Formats: sequence, structure tokens, C-alpha cells
Amino acid sequence: MVMFKFNLKSALATLLIIGCVLGSVAAVEFEPKQVWQEPMNSTVSALALSPDGRALAVAGFDGTVFVFNRSNQIEHSFSLDNPVKALSLSTGAGRVLASTASKVVVYEKNVSLWTRDPGFVKDASLSANGRGIAYGVGRTVTYIDTAVEDEKKATHTFTTGSTVESVSSYATRKSRTWLVAAGDQNSVNLYGPAGSLWTYPIGDVVYDVAISPDGKFVASGTKGGRVYLFDSGGSLLWTDNLGEPVYFVQVSQEASFVVAAGRSKVVLIGGAEGGVLWGYQGTGIGGVGLSSTGSRLAVAEENRIVVFSVPSKDALLPLSIEIVSPLDGAAVSGLLELRVEKSKKAWLSVRIDGVEVTRPRGRGSYEFDTRLLSNGVHTITVDASDSYGNFDSKTVEVFIDNGDSIPPLVKLLLPEEGSILSSSVNVHALSNLPSDDISIEIDGVKVSDSLAFNWNTRAYSDGAHEIAVVARHLDEVYEDRRIVFVDNIPDRPSPSVTIFQPINGEAVSGIRAVRAAFSEEPAEVYVQVDGRIVSNALPYVWDVGSSGQKSSEIKVFAIDAEGDIGFDTVTVTPLEIDDPDGDGWNNEVEKLYRTDPNNPDTDGDGIIDSVDADPLRDYTELHKYLNYLLLALLVAAALIWERDLQTLLLLTFASAVTTAVPPYNTLPLRIPLGIFLVFFSTGYAFIAAMFPKKDISPLERFTLAIAFSIVIFVFNGFALNYTWGFRTLPIVVTVSAITLFFSIVAAIFRKITSKEKRFTFNYKLPKFTDEPMGPIEKTLIIALVLSIIIAGSMLVYAKLTFKHEQFTTLYILGPGGKAENYPKGFYLGEPQTITVGIENFERSPANYLLEVRLNGELQREEMFVLGDREKWINDLSFTPDQVGERLKLEFLLYKDYVAKPYRNVHLWVSSIPNYADPDSYKDWVFEKVSTVINGDFEAGALAWDTVSTNTNMTGVFSTDSYISPQTSFEMSLGSGLSAPSSSFVQISQEVFAEKSGLAILSFNVADSYRSTSQGSYQLQVLLNGKTLWERDVAGGSGWDQITTPVMLSKGENKLELTLTKTSEKNTPISVWWDDVKFESPRNLVVQ
Repeated sequence: MVMFKFNLKSALATLLIIGCVLGSVAAVEFEPKQVWQEPMNSTVSALALSPDGRALAVAGFDGTVFVFNRSNQIEHSFSLDNPVKALSLSTGAGRVLASTASKVVVYEKNVSLWTRDPGFVKDASLSANGRGIAYGVGRTVTYIDTAVEDEKKATHTFTTGSTVESVSSYATRKSRTWLVAAGDQNSVNLYGPAGSLWTYPIGDVVYDVAISPDGKFVASGTKGGRVYLFDSGGSLLWTDNLGEPVYFVQVSQEASFVVAAGRSKVVLIGGAEGGVLWGYQGTGIGGVGLSSTGSRLAVAEENRIVVFSVPSKDALLPLSIEIVSPLDGAAVSGLLELRVEKSKKAWLSVRIDGVEVTRPRGRGSYEFDTRLLSNGVHTITVDASDSYGNFDSKTVEVFIDNGDSIPPLVKLLLPEEGSILSSSVNVHALSNLPSDDISIEIDGVKVSDSLAFNWNTRAYSDGAHEIAVVARHLDEVYEDRRIVFVDNIPDRPSPSVTIFQPINGEAVSGIRAVRAAFSEEPAEVYVQVDGRIVSNALPYVWDVGSSGQKSSEIKVFAIDAEGDIGFDTVTVTPLEIDDPDGDGWNNEVEKLYRTDPNNPDTDGDGIIDSVDADPLRDYTELHKYLNYLLLALLVAAALIWERDLQTLLLLTFASAVTTAVPPYNTLPLRIPLGIFLVFFSTGYAFIAAMFPKKDISPLERFTLAIAFSIVIFVFNGFALNYTWGFRTLPIVVTVSAITLFFSIVAAIFRKITSKEKRFTFNYKLPKFTDEPMGPIEKTLIIALVLSIIIAGSMLVYAKLTFKHEQFTTLYILGPGGKAENYPKGFYLGEPQTITVGIENFERSPANYLLEVRLNGELQREEMFVLGDREKWINDLSFTPDQVGERLKLEFLLYKDYVAKPYRNVHLWVSSIPNYADPDSYKDWVFEKVSTVINGDFEAGALAWDTVSTNTNMTGVFSTDSYISPQTSFEMSLGSGLSAPSSSFVQISQEVFAEKSGLAILSFNVADSYRSTSQGSYQLQVLLNGKTLWERDVAGGSGWDQITTPVMLSKGENKLELTLTKTSEKNTPISVWWDDVKFESPRNLVVQ
């Protein structure tokens, strides 16, 4: 096979010319695919993607930094005091660098490891291995090697020609070689251990600069909109114009891609060759990230982050194939081997005389029995296509000469046995007999004299039919027969609909179900109430009270598979219903949910989880504060000898106990004491502190106490709305605390006031006189009445506008309908049943979609509508089609067509073949098991790719220890060497499968780690990114043979063997892998 090396631009130009001239090559679009997006609550100020693409960090102007893992989940977070200007991640996100305008901090997870306050920081950067830190202040660039204990030796400073605008750092795994790139207001600079390496004058402000992960290239972006790419020697490779200021640049290793971004545009440039490959329009772009290989791109927009999967530039290369054997014009006989060479990965299909004889496959060799064809000249065509839309086709002619003694043979190619067919279907057959001796039959009736026939299945009844190709030769009959199934939907009249609930003209109230009958099973159903579509499923639960109409029209539409529509209409009269307490809750249900001791109250706010809008809000600390506050009220009452204040504190204590402390909060006394606490206590304490003297009369104190209590309560309510929430417990704690505070202040002020002027409370009633009230008394009485009216109005308004919690519950039940004894293990292909419950407390009908997924693959889905308080509990059955020892069985509930799951629960289960019953999984077994090429590692690096995130962690082909003579693959960290936690070494191979199916992965593994202490290293085997097997290296004792069932997907499957360092301790280790292969489950011996 010949290897070609060519310039990408030249290849693209050649491809374009050929396409224009011949019209046979379609343009191929280079299109990264969006794989994830996440909305952000605050404006994004910085973004970073780890070099391996496994982690993403994003920061906002509020100073909060979130780190997401490869599963798009928040791994950890931390906060800084000021907006974050720059972010960097080491490989695997082991370390995170964040800088503000005055501080540079390095975190490991959410623990701060390193901090500097160097002054006004323009930019900061962290090397991929997490050891090298660079930052720019003024005209000074500083590089620090954090692995060197002597800070003086670890610190290197350089002076640029003008103010530093951006920096980027690079360091080898041993930190013996490092580079720092810096962009200032005029030039791009590169520094190393020897000092300044080169400076390239640009004459414009360099907003951003980046060093490739291999240290071979430097990219920069300028205020004027130019993008530059240099090699490590300072030579300019190319420059391009973005059309707006370039605030962000990134470059992948080998400069395969350069990404540049302004505030509204992102472009992906073809690396060392230049040329824009792809563009993206955004809003308020605040950062970009590119993985070291360029396969993953992240973009931060104003209030969201978007992640793309970037295809290899292989997508732009033309696809070409050559038929190596047989040669054009060759004479062949018997079994023919067809061999095809291709320029890159592609799907191949073969046609003989225009008839397809193979399905698309990735393998480049085929074997055919030429005795199935007649002697003479035949045309063999090979069609090739890749996943990017490239196409090529080659043809050869061969002369088949099998002599005269070959018996007549026939073979039916399409359709396949057991196929379900509809409409028109092509029937294809092969034969080596003259065409006048061939016929195609359906159900024993001859329908064609040729090898190809277009069968209109609509002319046949639904069900099983037999197709046969029959050859007659010298009074002998040769045939090939198979059974297929016809399933056509006949043209029926429009479906009829009859609404039987509610009845036309009926007076209805409360919650009513809408039900209808159909003449046939409809493909789609819609329910319309008063001209508005409210549901796409029946029964529909209708809240009659929400209609607000004197009469309501209900329509039910049914649409069949051919698009014909039928409907029925009824008109009903809604009646008002009584709600005794006016809160919209059925009293019996409300009582059950509020008082049932079996319903938990997670947050301790007095509302059980089933009806709590926020059941996880943590009130633990608030309960602790209440305990301290009650003790403080009693102590203050004992120390303060002012009788009115003492009485006030004791009543406040009693009010807090009867409103917030179980079981006393169920006493009837809580109502008057609660009113006292809210509408009198705080105001009286406040007035007592403001007027310690006899400046105002007791009546004035009483009136002002009520007025100021209302004012304080309103402002306190606004504050609670943004903190603990407007709930009983926060109100009691804050109001009691305010009362205690002002009571203590009042006692102090009275203490320092002379007895003659000090206000003292007298429990004796004043003597009534006939003297008319003065203007002050009249004013106070009016103010009191107005305060009471305002307070009453606020209570009525709050009652009328109160919004009850809205939520839906999702749960799964084990045997007996209890939340226990859930299934832990399944058998592949054997039906399983789990009880799922859903309850609607949304206070209105809702549409639901329930998905059951095993290992991420959909097993079953259900769509339904539930009315308010309606419950859906069903036994869901599904047949597992995944295998593994630890698979996630997920139940995802979607509400009202929102793409993100509204609720989810999951179980961890195993799913394995039932080896004692091979028939249970026979449908998944391959006829020919996929091959792991060079699985015994005897052919060196053939077919295997090796990746290491740390040069001290190596992967080599070894003869030190092995199973099959005489090579294995060794992964190691040598004695005296170090590597950060999360470093890994990995070997991988793309394994091709002709179809999806079950196989047994078998491999041998051994390690040199003899300690029983866990947590140092982890071994993993992954298939298509999902873990098949893993274990800690602790306690290893020689070679172990591992077998595990796997489910291969059609096409390429990525098999990965990995050693990961999970500790900062540098313990030497060697791990050997050998004899990696796939086997058929049929070969297993069950004992």
C-alpha cells in the first residue's frame, strides 16, 4: 500500500478542479457539530478547556468559577472576590488557574494551592502539566515553576517593549524546557530559560497570544483584527483578517487548527496551512477553548457556553480507492478474492453487473463464489463513501470461466429473510443459467423472467409471503426461497370520533376527564378547549374552574396514518366550586400532606417534601439560630428589670415557641401570639429605644408600636425574599431577633436616663375623665385605625395572590410497591419490569414523556397527560439490550415538551448474558466475531495508538513479562520519576463490527504493585468511551485473565486500555497487557 504526503491547499484545489470539470465530486462541508450547551446565570467573563478536552472551566463577572467534567456535570466550583479575567486548566483539570485584576490563584479542585498579588494583572496562564505559571504586570512578564521549592530559582522575569496585554505558557513534563509567549502593545515575544528567544514587531496591540501544546507554534490576535501564526523559531507562517478585534486565540498541537474570536464571531483556521474552514456567529463572546488535538472546541457567549465536536481535517481530503485484485480483464474461476485499497477510512459496497451483492462495510477484502454467475464477462463495481460525504467508485471487468461441468446455481439476494416490507420493493437474484431458464415467484406464482423485479406489495395482503428464485436446467429444478412479511396501511375513510365524557350539554365542575372513542387507532390525537389546543393525548384532565367561561366547547381531533382528520364537539356549562379555606387545596388532601408524620421534611421549614417547592433548602443553621435566640430572650428577660420590656421579651419567647417549635406550633395559642409577634413586638421595642424618656404618652406608644411593626415587617419580608425565603421559620427568627436587639438598646438608654425623666410602665389602668381628647390623641387614634386597615389589606392581598408550590413527583418502587429491594441484575434479552410512579401537583394538567434508558440507550418511552393531583403508577417492561457490570438504569421525566429532563431517578444494575440459556441471547451473537488486530502485541505498534499525558508515564512494547510469546504492552512510571495526579497512559484501537452484536472481550493484565494500599493507580478498559472494566492496582498477584461481555456497535468501535495515576504520591509501577481479543459467547463453557 502506497503512502502519500501532500499539501492540503494543493489537494483541495485539485479536488475543486476535478469537481468542476467532471461534475463527479460533491463539495464536502467542514462542519463541527454542537454536542452541548449550558445556560449561565451571570455574564461569562472567561473560559478554559483542558488540553485533553475532558474538562471545561467557566467564570462570571460575579467571581464564581465552575469546572465541568466530560459528562457536562459540575465537578466543583470556587469563588473569588472580583470578576475573573483569565482561566487556565491543566490536563484532566487537576489544577485551575484564575486571575482577577489584582490576584493570581491556582486551585486543585476547590482548594487554593498558590496565590500571588502582583499588582494590576493583565493576563495569566497555566502550563498543561500544571506546574508553570505566567502572568503579566505592566511591562514585566513573570514565569514561576511551582515544582521548585526555592522561590528565587523558580521565578523568572522578563521586560517587554511596552505594556503586556496577554501571556501563554508551555512546559515539558519534567519542566526542564519551558516557554512563555507574551503580547504587548506592539509585538509578539517568546521567552525561555535562556531569556528572550525572539520578538516579532506587529505594530498593533496584541490582545491575546497562545502557545501550542507541543510548544512548536505561537498564535496571536490583534486589536486591528489580524490573526498571526508563527513557528517556535519566530518565522511568520501566515496572517489572516477576522474583520473585528481578535480578543481570543488558541492553537492545537502541530497547529492542526487555530481558533480566533472577537465579540461576535469565531473562526476555525486550517492550522499551519491557513485558510478559514468554519465560522460561527455569537453574542458577547467572552472566551474560547480548544483541546490539544483540536477535536473539541468551546465558546463562551454572554449567558451560555457552547461545546462543539470538531471533525478531523481528514474530512477535507478526497477519498480514492483502487481495486488491487482481480485486475481489469483477468480470467477467474471458483472462489474469487476481491481486495480494495482506500486512501482513508470508508464504507465499501460491491455491485456485480449493477446488482448490489454486499452491504456497506469497512473491510477492504471480499470473497465471492464465481460459480453463482454464468461464464463470460462480468462487471465488478466497488463504491466507497466516508462519513463526510466523499465518494469514489472503481470498476473492473473479469472473465469467468468455470468450465461446462459447473451445476446451475441460484441465489436470492434481496430482500432478506424475515424482512417487513411495504410499498414497492426491489427483488434481486443471481444465477449462472441463461435468462430463459430463470423465474421469480411470489407465493408460487411466477411474476418475472429476469433476475430483477420491482414488487408492488400493495397488491398483496398483509402478512407472510414466500419469495423464490427458480432455475430449471436439464429437467432439474434449483431454487432459493425465503419468507418475508408485508405490512401496508390500507386507505381508510377519515376516523370517526365520539366524545363520551363529558356529555354534550352537561353542567360540570371541579376536575373532569375528557374521554373519546375512535373508529380506528389514531396516529395523533389533539384536545381543544375553547379554541385552544390543550393536550395531544387522552384522557385529558380538565380543571373546569380555570376556564372562566359561562359555556365551554370541547373538541377532540383524530388524525390517522394517512393524514385524514375526524373530530367530535361537545358544549358544557362550568359550575363554580367551593373552596372552604380559599387556598385552592382540597382540605382532606391538604390535611393529610401537612400532618402525616411519614412524610419527611428535609429542610425543616414545616412543609413536607411532597408539596414543598424547594424541599432541599437547608434550614439546619436557622434552627440552630432559633435555639440560641430563645435562650437569649430568656436571659435578657431575667437581666432587664424594666417591666414592660421584660413582659415584651417573655411574650416574644412564647410567640416564637408556639409558631416555630414542634409540637407547640400546633396549639391554638399560636394565632394570637403570632399576631402579637408580627404586629406589635418589633414596633414597641423600636419606640422604647427611640423614646426612653416620658416624651410620649402610653397611648401614643401603643399606636406607634403597631404602625412601626407593620413597617419593619414589610422591609423584613423584602429582605427574607432574597435570603432564606418568606417562610414561617425565617420570619420568627428575624422578628424575634429585631425585638431582642431594640429591647436591649431601650434598656441601656433608660438606664442612662435619670429616674425623673425615664419612662416607666404602670400596670394600673388610667382614670377615665370627661375631658375631650386633644389633637394629638385624635391623630394617633386615626393613625392606629389606618394602620389596622393597611395591615388587613395586606393580609387579604397576600391571601388572594398566594401561589402554592407547583411540582411533580417521580419515584420507582420495588416488589410489593415498596421503595426497597430494587433489582440489581438483568439478563440480556430477557424482559424486566419495574414499577414507576408519577404524581402531578402542578395545579394544572401537564404533558409528560417518560424515558427508560440503560447505559444511555433508550429502552422504552411513554407519553401521557395527568391532571392536577392525578397519579400514574404502572409496571414498565423492557428488554435490556446492553451488557456490563455497572450500568446506569435511568428514568427521565420530561414535562410540557421541554428538552431538559424535569425529574430523574436511577439505579445501578448489571446486565449480562444468561450463559446457561444461549437461546436467550442468540439474536445478538455474531456469525463472525470482530478481530482485535495485533492483540498479542507481537507486531509492535501495528493498529494501536498510544497516548500519554505525562512524559514520565510511558507505554512501550515489552518482553519483560508476557502471556503469549514474547511481547506484551507495558505502561509504567519509573523509579525516581514523578507525575501529577490524573496523569494517564492509554493504548487504543478502532475495532470494526459489521453489525451491532454481543461479544466477549478477553484480555490478560498484570502489575508490579504489591502494596494493599488503594488509591494510587486505577486500571480501566473502555469501549466507545464507556467503562467496561476497572480496578485498583492494589493487591495484584501476577497475571489475571479477564473476560467481560460487551455490546459492539455497527461500524468502528474504540477500545481503550488505560492506566491512570490517582494520587500525588509517586510510587513506581509497571502494568502489562496481553492477548486482547473478542470471542463469541458460543465458545464459553458454562459450568
